[in-house]
Amino acid sequence: MAIIRPEQKDDYTSIFAVHQSAFNRTIEAELVDRLRTTNYYHSELSLVAEENSEILGHILFTRVVIKDGNKTYPALALAPLGVKEDAQKKGIGSLLIEEGLKKAKYLGHKLIIVLGDPKFYGRFGFESASQYEITPPASFPEEAFLVKKLSPEELDFKGQVLYPVQFNMAIEK
Repeated sequence: MAIIRPEQKDDYTSIFAVHQSAFNRTIEAELVDRLRTTNYYHSELSLVAEENSEILGHILFTRVVIKDGNKTYPALALAPLGVKEDAQKKGIGSLLIEEGLKKAKYLGHKLIIVLGDPKFYGRFGFESASQYEITPPASFPEEAFLVKKLSPEELDFKGQVLYPVQFNMAIEK
């Protein structure tokens, strides 16, 4: 059974390899490397799944803001989530998400944003962002732009999500 823990510097090469294997390209791995050098990076929310001293998966939650007029509200973006190709379909991604959501809630975060498959992320309580009047910064498919509230209170804001510029580099490739 895989253990979920925060990443360490010694894991960086393995994390790069995880994303390269998961996506069969380096865009997501390079995104993680770029985000680590910013204030948007949250070291406690960069988690790995390790089994028998091997890193099999990685998830990153990055600080973002939601802009509503002149006001901004903090949130987290779940991206990327990667599991090595030969370790997929074994529940590792689900373990990473569940632990990441618990940790984010414990740290006081209230909202997670993700661009992903609504059927998969719906299992973890993600819902359409549009029902909360939260919009993406680009023309993402509405059905794939999702949010997860980490507290029961109603959201007292709406607006457009602003991702760190490092995400733009990943989209442009």
